[in-house]
Amino acid sequence: MTSSTARSSPDPRHTVTAVAIAIAAAAGVHAVLEPVASHLESERGAYLWHAEEWLQLFTPARYEGRGRGRMLVYGPSETREALIPSRMEDALPGLGCLQNAQSMGTLEDGLVLLEYIEREFGDDALPSAVVLALSPRFVANIRTERSPLLQAIDRYAPHLKVADVARRPRLEPKRWHETLRSLYAHRKRQQRRYQATFVALAREILEAAGSDLADDPRLASTLSPAKYTGLPPYPEAETRAWLAHPESFWARVHAWDPDADRERILRELAEWRERCRAYGADLYVVNMPEVSWNRDLYPPGRSERYLAIVREALGDTPFLDLRTFLPDEEYFDSCHPIWEGCVKVSDAVGAFVARERATRGSSKR
Repeated sequence: MTSSTARSSPDPRHTVTAVAIAIAAAAGVHAVLEPVASHLESERGAYLWHAEEWLQLFTPARYEGRGRGRMLVYGPSETREALIPSRMEDALPGLGCLQNAQSMGTLEDGLVLLEYIEREFGDDALPSAVVLALSPRFVANIRTERSPLLQAIDRYAPHLKVADVARRPRLEPKRWHETLRSLYAHRKRQQRRYQATFVALAREILEAAGSDLADDPRLASTLSPAKYTGLPPYPEAETRAWLAHPESFWARVHAWDPDADRERILRELAEWRERCRAYGADLYVVNMPEVSWNRDLYPPGRSERYLAIVREALGDTPFLDLRTFLPDEEYFDSCHPIWEGCVKVSDAVGAFVARERATRGSSKR
């Protein structure tokens, strides 16, 4: 019995060898695909974290040494849809556009994002201009859960983690064992990015060959941060029901009193202004469009008070209010525009920034 059991037991040396081979294979795949993925992201404008845009922050090639001559766009998910990088660049020759808008992002999250870019990637990663896009939910810091960005920093960032303080979250260094754990978790997460890399490569090859297949939406999605612009609009009745549902996060947004939150709004927008001034970056602020069904659900005067406080906080900062800019038929759902609406918003914001740069001058950073 003993000899039979011994013969059937796996040899520990074989197990160690198998693990070593698996580790070596994974390292080899990473060594081959990481430079390709980084090149596609930094030089070809690919968005390989298409479904999890907050993970873009952990690709150094998108930031290191690339801030000067570039405009960073930050805001909620409707900003990710509505502001098309290529159209913004067409309106602003010589100024690149980096889309860093975030699902369920908030005004508070954006300050952490700026701090992360500065501390992790250095001064050369800081932008020459910033477009900060606002919405009531975004300014109210209302989320359905803890910020995806803050969760990602804690789990995947190599050197920094979030410290929750009384005024707002800030960053502090990770300990060595936290860094090792984050590097391991980030490496494991790369599988999704590398799958998108193959899709982006296929599109590059088809485009170089002059094939119409390069325009297939399933391939083109790797070149755009937008998720919904190619889809048919969501049924109006379901959108209206979701906006009015007492258990949706919209109920919290509509009930939010900006006057009760005035001091925090003034403080956070002041910090946006101060950071951009310190970076030598021009700041442009846009209030994003809202579908009329959403606008009608705020208590009387509530939206006007929100805008009044924002204007007070911004002072002479260039500000564009697009709240009523789009017709209802140009929305995909409760807040995200369809393609036609995105084109209009991108062109309007591009023209606004170009006009302000010509009138006021720019930092020339």
